[in-house]
Amino acid sequence: MSDHRSSAVPVVLMFCLLGMCVVVGLLFYIEEPEGGHGAAHSRFARTMYQGDTGSDRLIGVRWLGLGFVLLQVTFFVVSLLLGTSHRGPVLGWFMISGLFYGATVGALIIAESVYAQGGARNIVLGFPLPTAIMIYGVGGVPIIFSVFYVLQFDHWFLKPEDMQRIDELVEQRRQNQAEHCD
Repeated sequence: MSDHRSSAVPVVLMFCLLGMCVVVGLLFYIEEPEGGHGAAHSRFARTMYQGDTGSDRLIGVRWLGLGFVLLQVTFFVVSLLLGTSHRGPVLGWFMISGLFYGATVGALIIAESVYAQGGARNIVLGFPLPTAIMIYGVGGVPIIFSVFYVLQFDHWFLKPEDMQRIDELVEQRRQNQAEHCD
């Protein structure tokens, strides 16, 4: 059930985890921007704070956030390959879907950046562009993986010969237990 290429999956997963740790570590070295936690509101000073614009507060971390999310997407997609016994068509489909997922997340970060600076104020399917990308894109793309999983489960994950081998092992175990009980 395993092949020589399956050892690459844990290595990629480890590099993704290490990369995410590096990104989080870098966040500790970024200086907090002026007004990062807000200041007293001009009219409601006792009860409310107001912050600077999102683009001012996020300029230092937005692209680190994109890197972190892309590493998460890679980790997610590669994790799905752990249960496959052969990589040919599975790897191709999952790479294409993973690239599409990463592009969707990248589009979200870029659209949010443009939106925070005052651009891209159009409404798409009833939401501002970044929200629409989040709901329909980032929320919807994992459905592709679910469809692949459901439609191709018997070919990519648990093939009939694998199930037959499991049945043989269960029967062998039952016979061993029956012999030991007698």
